[in-house]
Amino acid sequence: YNNNPLAGKDPDEEVEINVLSADEDFIETMKMDIINGRNFSSQFGRDTSNYIINEVTAGIMGFDDPVNQELSIWGQKGTVIGVVKDFHMSSMYEPIAPLIIRNDPNNTFVAFIRTQGNVQDALTEIESVTKELNPGYPFAYDFLDQSFREAYTGEMTLGTITKIFAFISILISCLGLFGLSSYTAEQRSKEIGIRKVYGASVVRIVSMLSWGYAKLILIAFILAAPVAWYFMAQWLKNFEFRTDLTFFVLLSAGVITFAIGAFTVGLKSWQAALASPIHTLKEE
Repeated sequence: YNNNPLAGKDPDEEVEINVLSADEDFIETMKMDIINGRNFSSQFGRDTSNYIINEVTAGIMGFDDPVNQELSIWGQKGTVIGVVKDFHMSSMYEPIAPLIIRNDPNNTFVAFIRTQGNVQDALTEIESVTKELNPGYPFAYDFLDQSFREAYTGEMTLGTITKIFAFISILISCLGLFGLSSYTAEQRSKEIGIRKVYGASVVRIVSMLSWGYAKLILIAFILAAPVAWYFMAQWLKNFEFRTDLTFFVLLSAGVITFAIGAFTVGLKSWQAALASPIHTLKEE
């Protein structure tokens, strides 16, 4: 809506505002919150010329209390009777737009119905009523939860693919670490045997074998963390409403990665440390 119907604003200033026609049951059906003022009611005969706005519109109006302020939509003057808490009318990619709700059920084209109990029985009854009111109009319906799910199919698919590739990457990395630690343990088997003969504990030997890999894992995390942070931040910028990307997220990922790597290397190192020095030194 490219006129400025807001009292107190420059009439020449263009403000794009969504206008939604509904009935008095719309807000209750959709479980919206009236944070100031009241909802439409059949007890007030002039409610068809009154309006409810969202918080964004209230902020644009600039009044401390927008309730009872004058508002004009398409030449029809009315009064703001309530402010509804901001809600999403589109995807999370977009900011919440300013909205004016007017009580005009004759200009509505979609019915929102909240069902209870058996959904199929409810659909049968709704279809029966629809055909009775307008037999020539086909009965069509959608579920809001499915519509929301379809709107983010790309994100869910991306999440699934990311999990699969992350699992494969971790598996390959663990196999590589296990192979390297096995090779190192084999190459240093005589050294391990000599250390055990001189009283080195199993824990000390495991630490000796694992320390080199621990440093490599730490260096890899330091190099990968900024890259991961950058690409995650770029992806989140696509959403107007998004979670905060904190250092704790990367730190948690680093700790989990380190733990997996330490377990993989430590498993083979522990096995090598438990080996009897008699077998590793018998050829000397």
